[in-house]
Amino acid sequence: MRMPTKNIWTICKALLVLVAASAMVAYAPEASADSGRIVYAIDVDISNLDTVNSIDPGSAAVNQQIYEPLVRMSSTGDIEAALAESWSVSSDNLTWSFNLKKGVKFQDGTAFDAAAVKAHFDRLLDPKKAARARGAFAMVKKVDVASTYTVKFTLTEPYAPFLAVMTDLGGLICSPTAVKKWGDDYPFHPVGTGPWMFKEWMAADHTTLTPNPNYRGGKPKISELVFKPVSEPSARVIMLETGQADVANSIMPDEMKRLERSKDITINKVSVLRGWFIGLNVLEKPFDDVRVRRALNYAVDVSVITDEILRGTAKPLTAPVNSKVWGYAGQPDYEYDPAKAKKLLAEAGYAKGFEANLWVPASGAGFMPEVPQAIQAMLAEVGVKVKIIPFEMSAFIDNIIKDPAESKKSGKHMVMMGIGARTGEAATIMDEFFSTGSWAPVKYNRCFYSNKTVDGLLAKALQTFDQTKQRALLAEAQEMVWNDAPWIFLYEMMGIYGVRSNVKGLQWLASNYILFNTVQK
Repeated sequence: MRMPTKNIWTICKALLVLVAASAMVAYAPEASADSGRIVYAIDVDISNLDTVNSIDPGSAAVNQQIYEPLVRMSSTGDIEAALAESWSVSSDNLTWSFNLKKGVKFQDGTAFDAAAVKAHFDRLLDPKKAARARGAFAMVKKVDVASTYTVKFTLTEPYAPFLAVMTDLGGLICSPTAVKKWGDDYPFHPVGTGPWMFKEWMAADHTTLTPNPNYRGGKPKISELVFKPVSEPSARVIMLETGQADVANSIMPDEMKRLERSKDITINKVSVLRGWFIGLNVLEKPFDDVRVRRALNYAVDVSVITDEILRGTAKPLTAPVNSKVWGYAGQPDYEYDPAKAKKLLAEAGYAKGFEANLWVPASGAGFMPEVPQAIQAMLAEVGVKVKIIPFEMSAFIDNIIKDPAESKKSGKHMVMMGIGARTGEAATIMDEFFSTGSWAPVKYNRCFYSNKTVDGLLAKALQTFDQTKQRALLAEAQEMVWNDAPWIFLYEMMGIYGVRSNVKGLQWLASNYILFNTVQK
């Protein structure tokens, strides 16, 4: 049954190779002769350098260098100290206290203390500001200064994975002095406590950082760190091979095998907590019918995508969350079965199929345009005609976070999105993507899935500190979501980075970001 799909994919691939070749010839990025610079060719542009409003991967990659959180997730997925040196929770699990590191200063000279932490989170949580990162911290009732170097977070109810939530992007602390000074222009003048300071941001071209000379961990040894957004994968590889870039992310599988033979380039395969899916707007016909949603899962041969397109750098999702997160519970596979897909579509009243829009980002962490094209071909085999509509990342984010009414007006039917398990555990991720209270624009339930039983299971799991009981609740919720199929479940991926061999000291995070604190060239 698979041969027709592969044949269609082979034709698509041949056409895409020609397109990529044309782009390689046309692209001629500026060269850098300064051996003291690190140029990072990244697959997405930056949209906002204010951490309370930046939820896109491009901005986050830069913000990780400028700012720091109280606690951070390590490369192994463990939570470690950053700006906090210790923490504790009250007996009723409602108050979390963080003891802060002393002597830390923001890059503008402002002292880092409990008042600065409170100012950051007060701004983040202010309902009048409608900060994009606010939803992740919705369980926080208030933030208080207990002493100069102790800050307390009072929650609305017990929240078992709260410490993991504090590693999220909105938890990167901004200088209160700079926020007050620049007002609405603060995103163009970001100030944190991190090892790198903002120099300039030229939209769609580059963002440049310089070392923080007063960084407590030691001034970085490189003179400049440049983020160069390059959406075309082949162009990133050209930059890497010619030395115009020192690091490049999202290396395509075909290029990876060739680059591994180069003495000048090292390929880093990083285990990351990230995957891809296609969200189905369940408020709109025909996606309000579970038979249609299941049919689409049976119609997509995910193994062709992981084996033929991604060449073994990804594997099919086997649950609504990444298999590496705590609390993961594997589910039975939606085996490729177009006959079953057609039967389900006919039962739902769509024997002749239907037409739908598929929104995709123009680039993204591990995104390959060949994937939606292959899915388009597979769905066409069961009568579903999909129109692929690409968006640049900033426009993509703006569109997918709209509420149900606005989504209906804009024609959101199917959306290819990445799922990042930023907190490393399933309770928060499941809640953000599948709870009724997490409908866009509040959190990440951008296709408006709602199941009251799932809501109850997740609410209970978030308040359950007994890990055995919490796992059982999460397993039941994952089974129900899997059967309800609000997504076409695609794949979880590895982070594939190309690095010039003379670059050392990069630090890889499980969240699919790099820290450049100790980089040397």
